[in-house]
Amino acid sequence: MHLLLEVCNEYSITKRVRHVNVLPDDPAAKFVIGRPIVSDVAGEFATKQAKNWIEQCLAKHKVCRSQGKSMLPTRVMDLGLRSDTSSIKLHISKEKESADYSALSYCWGESRTYVLITRTLGAWTHEITVEKLPKTLQVAIEVTRELSIRYLWVDALCIIQDSAVDKEAEIGRMGTVYKNAKVTIAAATARGVSEGFLSVRKPLTSCTIPFLTPDGPRGSISLAAPILAYKPQQPLDSRGWTLQEFLLSPRVLMYGASELTWHCQSENFQTIEKNHIIYHERVKRLPHQIFNHGNSRGRNRNKQVELWASIVEEYTTRYLTDPGDKLPAIAGLANELMEIWEDRYICGMWQSCLINHLGWSRSYRVKNSFERSDRGPSWSWISMNCQVLFEVVKYPDVEVRDCIIEPTGSTFVPGHKTAGRLVLHAKILSTRDLGEKSTRLWHIHPDLDTGNTARDPIYYLLLGSARMKHPVGLLLTMVGSKQFRRVG
Repeated sequence: MHLLLEVCNEYSITKRVRHVNVLPDDPAAKFVIGRPIVSDVAGEFATKQAKNWIEQCLAKHKVCRSQGKSMLPTRVMDLGLRSDTSSIKLHISKEKESADYSALSYCWGESRTYVLITRTLGAWTHEITVEKLPKTLQVAIEVTRELSIRYLWVDALCIIQDSAVDKEAEIGRMGTVYKNAKVTIAAATARGVSEGFLSVRKPLTSCTIPFLTPDGPRGSISLAAPILAYKPQQPLDSRGWTLQEFLLSPRVLMYGASELTWHCQSENFQTIEKNHIIYHERVKRLPHQIFNHGNSRGRNRNKQVELWASIVEEYTTRYLTDPGDKLPAIAGLANELMEIWEDRYICGMWQSCLINHLGWSRSYRVKNSFERSDRGPSWSWISMNCQVLFEVVKYPDVEVRDCIIEPTGSTFVPGHKTAGRLVLHAKILSTRDLGEKSTRLWHIHPDLDTGNTARDPIYYLLLGSARMKHPVGLLLTMVGSKQFRRVG
């Protein structure tokens, strides 16, 4: 052991507890159970494990197990029964047609040139040449075939991209598409659709030293420092649309930066071989009733408050090419949660938890100036184009009297409104009532960096208390008789 420590120190390996691993065919494998990260995510070993994960999940996980084959989306790619064919076709599903299919979660990242449009719809139902597709889509077809799944859903190939009517209808169904997929293939490392995602991963830092086995042969072992709360910086994790795709998928094969990992509603970050990486989970999982139709509806209100706050905090760190997609990109998630929680979804908020979530604020990490959007009322986080954090109001001191919203005519986003009025019965004071000294020790979080509201009196509305019993309130400016706009 002393010899091992001295060798490790020469290689600048930390003195923390080390992970010892050895290759399966090394003589030392009989005496050391640890194995290195499987970097070949497309190899036979990785593919075999991927199949095994799916089979075990379907057979043994009660929370994940679906009731037979799922209804197909409106359109799917039919990969055929043979894996050696170079062509596929677009399959238009019959009413209530059921079959296994995979779904792809990916970043397009560049101009969409090879997509389904009205003009190509007829021809694609006869044949699509695989070689003409971008690399990431070709690889998704390869993986789906290796998993012995016939159908694949990809948004660019299954939604008519030049039809506003079709896009609106299909975006509204996206939650169901991912929820009903047998497995979602997540191309986490690809920045664009032309990159693919099956390249051999670069091994992480370790040191290899000789190992003399008890029965004589000399082998080699590798030592690596544990990586705790590992949060890889992957392109897929930076995109707004992909959060609901991950959360609503009952099973995910994540082709990540270091290795292939498995995620389902019962397990997260399962690796092919047990290794020295302990992954950080970005967001809590959804209520299991979403995936198990036999379970009753209803909600635990405290869990609902915490879950939605964690989802929004993660979601608002992500990038959207079109800021107008702020609500559409989580519409599928909202639709599924509405059914389970039996709650009203209002401008990115929930009616039963309105007061709990009104204490959001612009993240301290956000330094740049920006303008408030017109997507929704000032009291909702959707009015901001930046990351928000929640000071959850656990002990409310406000009563909601009414919530009046004006529809925009959009149908695919539940609760998508551009204007809203929240009527509260609350305690409110102005700067003139309190004076500057009274507010000197308060933590003030204005929504915007731009604009000067100093000439207008600021009003303080008490929402209630947070976890440590400290008060949480809103900064308001008056815009009419007993009418206010939130400014922080």
